[in-house]
Amino acid sequence: MKTLGVLGGMGPSASLDFYSQMIDLSGKANNEGYPHILLSNLPVPDYISDRSREEEAVLMVEEESRKLELAGADFLVMTCNTMHLHLPRFREAVSIPFLSMIDLVCDAVDVSCIGVLGSPTTIETNLYQDPLARRGVTTLVPEAEDQNLLTQVIFRIITGEAGDADRATVLSICDHLVSKGAESIVLGCTELPVLLREVETSVPFIRSTDILAKESWRLCS
Repeated sequence: MKTLGVLGGMGPSASLDFYSQMIDLSGKANNEGYPHILLSNLPVPDYISDRSREEEAVLMVEEESRKLELAGADFLVMTCNTMHLHLPRFREAVSIPFLSMIDLVCDAVDVSCIGVLGSPTTIETNLYQDPLARRGVTTLVPEAEDQNLLTQVIFRIITGEAGDADRATVLSICDHLVSKGAESIVLGCTELPVLLREVETSVPFIRSTDILAKESWRLCS
């Protein structure tokens, strides 16, 4: 079984959710059947609300990627959508494969029009919109007011303060996108599956965490 290196901690609840998915995928048959995972809970600075510290965060991820490779990881993943903006740099920092959660999610889209939820940086940089457009998929994103509400929810998930009201807020934002023609919704922030783990809406969710975990398990086993 191959060893998986996980760049996590952005925030930690999303990393825990990913780890839990990996354990569930193993079938929990016996201890030898569990995947070998090196999980780094990297406390990067808040580069979502303050992009002036983004380079500092990127340098930390580059260094941690090298550490995981030296520790024996056969391949790497990162449980943060937004930080995939800098994936080319992280791939240059190591000599082992570094999976792209963005590509995996986009490859899983099988509709012609999809809603995308994510951090402000993820949306503003077209992290999902551009690769989906190249695949012929129309994307819909929250309007400014809804994006502000979504950003507040994401921060509350990171700090462990999100509750039923936040869940209702996200579902309302999803309904707005569905009313405009979205046939499914990409949860393009790994904090969102934490809040919506057992929740469905009128159209399917595409959970970035789940897709990354399934491919990671396939490569591990």
